[in-house]
Amino acid sequence: MSEMLSENKNKPNVPPLKPSFSTVGPTSSGHRYKVTVIDQLTRYLGAYVAPNKKDETIAEVLFSKWICEQGRWPDTIMSDRGTEFENATTKALGSIMNLTHRFTKGYCPRENGLTEIINGTISRMLKKKTVVPSEWDKILPQVVYA
Repeated sequence: MSEMLSENKNKPNVPPLKPSFSTVGPTSSGHRYKVTVIDQLTRYLGAYVAPNKKDETIAEVLFSKWICEQGRWPDTIMSDRGTEFENATTKALGSIMNLTHRFTKGYCPRENGLTEIINGTISRMLKKKTVVPSEWDKILPQVVYA
């Protein structure tokens, strides 16, 4: 009887989401950053414009853009050790949402390689598609969709 109670047969057999985060910027005008999020398992991509790299801004992008708008509730998130990721705000958000936050080793972009490759691809596409380099934020959604 105890075996039947401990085993949940109705639990969906779905792989957990494992997004990794990275920031790129600012633009030539010095105003905006790009926050890139990609799920390591499904390769689902999100890239969002942020006015700065403050911890509140990054936490807001994670919660409002990635989780609420896209419906992606991760078990684990991965990022580098930038101050925009390793801070009290992101730690509090992780504890409230029961997230595990894993950090890559310092100066080792290979650990977050998929995100770094995507950042390079998006940057190259933005350079080819923008007429005015400081206005890349206007076409970022089209580049991500492509």
